[in-house]
Amino acid sequence: MKRIIVILEIVILAILLFWRFRLGLTKLFDIDEFAHLHWAYNLFSGKNPYTDFFYFLPPFFLYILSPLFLLAKGSIAVLLYGRVVMFMAFLLTGVFLYFTVKKIRNNQTAILTVLIFSFLPIPLDKWIEIRPDPVGTLFMVVGMYFLVSNRYFLSGLFYSLAVLILPKLVLYVAVAFFIVFAFSVIYKKSRAFYAFILGGIIPAATVVF
Repeated sequence: MKRIIVILEIVILAILLFWRFRLGLTKLFDIDEFAHLHWAYNLFSGKNPYTDFFYFLPPFFLYILSPLFLLAKGSIAVLLYGRVVMFMAFLLTGVFLYFTVKKIRNNQTAILTVLIFSFLPIPLDKWIEIRPDPVGTLFMVVGMYFLVSNRYFLSGLFYSLAVLILPKLVLYVAVAFFIVFAFSVIYKKSRAFYAFILGGIIPAATVVF
């Protein structure tokens, strides 16, 4: 019976992912997507954010988008390439979410979690739009995976990258920081806390530099 449920979940998940991919290729483009692509093109053209053109976020997301203009070779295909990259970010988020839940529960619960994640109707269209939210969420989930895997340096690194891509994720990272701090105090493992902090400092120091 459990195998049947798992197979059913996988089939439904495959249908949802295919439908979401189709949506990403056909959905109307939001004005914010054009803005992010415009800023990424400025970076691709050799201009510097903050000094040569207006930008109000850390620049990491632009470095992810700018290579698409080299791939598109000046064509409008960069719009579809951007949507495909956002879908890949969503897909990878589901993969790391699966491994995270599987590590703390079991395979069936992990598949069900990813199924619910793929089905949620509220952020449905935003997951495949060209904006920093999908990429920032991906890095946050990767940080969560390394946290439950007790790899604190990598956890701090990816949590920091998540905030530097999407600053509004700072509250989620603050919760992770509190968990690692409490763990290090209760179990007297200060090395884990220092590793987490060191991993978080490296991307932040890069941005400051």
